[in-house]
This record gives sequence, structure tokens and C-alpha cells, in this order.
Amino acid sequence: MFELALLPFPSSSYFPRWLISLFYGFGLFGTALGCLMFFGQIVLPNKNRLNYLLGTLFLGMSVLQGSSIAILSSSDPSFVWLILLHIPALYAVGPVLYGIYKSSTGESFLHSKQDLLLHSVFPVTGVLLYFVVLFGMENLSETIRRSFAEAVFPSPLDWILLPAVIGIGFYVFLVLKSSRDLWRWEVWKSEPTARILSFLVVMSLFHLTLGAFFFVTKIPDFLVFTSGGMGLALCAAYVIGHRYPGFFQKLQEVTQATREKYARSLLVGIDRATLKENLLHLMEKDFLYREEDLGLGDLADELALSTHQVSEFLNQELGKNFSVFVNDYRVSEACSLLTAEPDKSILDIAYSVGFRTKSSFNRAFQKHTGVTPSEYRSSKSG
Repeated sequence: MFELALLPFPSSSYFPRWLISLFYGFGLFGTALGCLMFFGQIVLPNKNRLNYLLGTLFLGMSVLQGSSIAILSSSDPSFVWLILLHIPALYAVGPVLYGIYKSSTGESFLHSKQDLLLHSVFPVTGVLLYFVVLFGMENLSETIRRSFAEAVFPSPLDWILLPAVIGIGFYVFLVLKSSRDLWRWEVWKSEPTARILSFLVVMSLFHLTLGAFFFVTKIPDFLVFTSGGMGLALCAAYVIGHRYPGFFQKLQEVTQATREKYARSLLVGIDRATLKENLLHLMEKDFLYREEDLGLGDLADELALSTHQVSEFLNQELGKNFSVFVNDYRVSEACSLLTAEPDKSILDIAYSVGFRTKSSFNRAFQKHTGVTPSEYRSSKSG
């Protein structure tokens, strides 16, 4: 096979040994943490598209780190399958990042067969190339050895990754273009959510740049920093998820409010009275709010409008953002059920009116009524 081990470290390392060891350790830790965070999203009782996308991202980061560790430290031919896993992971990361952004801001993603086919091109291509290389490339061990151990650039494996790099750049451009309102100085200065998003975007670009340097120069240090940096990013994501459990909901609200502030009215020529009537019918007759995966894009599709038009209407006509508007209906029905069905558990009531978790139900209920669901039930039964 080939020998490319950083343990012991090569004498040509450009950085102190302790620093390389530290980032190598974060890479190992991040590989396990990514898998754990993936399962954390998958086992949630009420999953939506965003949970699946986040889980896929965490798994992809784990795979990339595991592949990097294998490149850095393995000389066992049986690990070729692991070394090559960076191919499908890199092909999938662009669409997944774009899907997370679209889903977290309440916009439609994969709501049509056309969208599904379009955004599946890169992930499917990556999987096919992985198996073609693994089972169809002649002298695979020699190709890998020349690509990494002999620092050949460009190697056949580098050419295979070129479309993935272009795809990532394309999807990052789409995210930056869609989120440009959040990069305004006044928004960035006043909204922690915008600053966190900026940090995540900058760190993603930084890691991609380090990875690109490795594939061009084949200097192992860059791969160590890329792998360790992803481990640190997963640690940061874990902390953010616990410190700001409503981060993605807040991101949706900030995005909508910012766009409305700087955009011209999108409701010119629309019969607002009819629109309001249709909106209330969907909520009060069709009980659309009971759908736990309901997003702004889904409501806009029902009304045959854009998400920006619906958001502007809610803010101008009802004085509410999408989240508050939907939760008002959910909490109102929950109040009725808490008194009408005393034997029904609070968790069952939360699920029946459209909440995905008990914690989100409790927050919305207390914000709406000033008391917890159990306190409300006790006060009405007493």
C-alpha cells in the first residue's frame, strides 16, 4: 500500500508538534462527535426536513474527518474504502448547506420533483464516483500512493474532486446571495443570530480553503488543520445548539424582518381582504397550523404567493411574524384542550396542535399566556 503517517510527525512539518497534535486530536474527537450529533438529529421524536439536513451535515463532517485521519495515519490497504469516502461527502456538502439555509429561513426546499432532481445531481454523482473509483479504477493503491505520499498534483483523484469543489463554490454563492440582507452592518451589529451565521459561513470557507491547499500542495499540516477545524466547528455547533435552542427559528424571523425593512412593498395589486379571508380559512377551517413541519414556504404555496409577500402581509396587516402567527393558533387550541380533555397528557396536546417538542411548546405557551401549560390546567381545574 502506501505510507503517509503523521504519527510520528514528518520532520518537514511547518508548525510546532504540539499544535499538530492538538488539531489531530480534535479531528479524532470530531469524527466521533459528528456521528453522535447525527444520531441526535435522527432519533428526535418529531423530525422535519431541517433535522434530516443537519444530521446529514454532521455525518458528512464526521466522514470527512475520518477520511482525513485515514489519509494521515493509515498504511493498511483495508482502509481504502474509508480514505475515499471524502469523495461523496464533498459532493454532498454544497446542496446540504444550501438546504439548511433555505429550510431555516422558512423558504421552500425540495418541495417539487424538479427541485429534488436538481439538488440531487451532486450527491448522486459523488456516490457513483465513489463506487466507480473503489471497484473500477486500476492500480487504485498506486494511484492513492502517488496522489498523497508522492504529492502528485493533479492526480486522477484531484480531477475527480474538481466538480465537487466547483459545486461547493456555487452553493456557497447561492447562500451568500440569499442572505445578503443579513450582512448589513446595522443588522450584524444588533442581531447575535446574524453574527453567528457570519461566523459559520466564514469558518466554512476557511476550512474549504485549507482543504484546497492540502490537495494542491499535499502538505499534511493543512489536512490536520482542516480535520481539527471541523472538529472545533462541531464542538461550536453543539454549544450553540444548547445555548440558543431556537437559533434557526430566530434566524428565520431576523431574515424576514430584515428583508421587509429594505424591500419595496410586494403586495401591490393584491386584494388584501380576500387574502386575509383565505389565510384565516386555512388556519381556522383547515387547521393548517397543526402540521408540525409547517413553514413559511408551505403557507405561501397554499396561498399561491411568495414567502416575502406572505411575510409582509402578516407583519403589515396582523402585526405578527410567521412564528408568532402560527403559535398563537396552536396555543389557543392547546388552552382549550387542556381544560376540555384533562386526562390527555400535555405532551400529546403539544403534538396534536403542531409543536415538535415539549420544550418549544412550553416556551410558546408561557410567552402567550404568562404561565406554563401545567399551571394553566391547574388554574382552570381548580
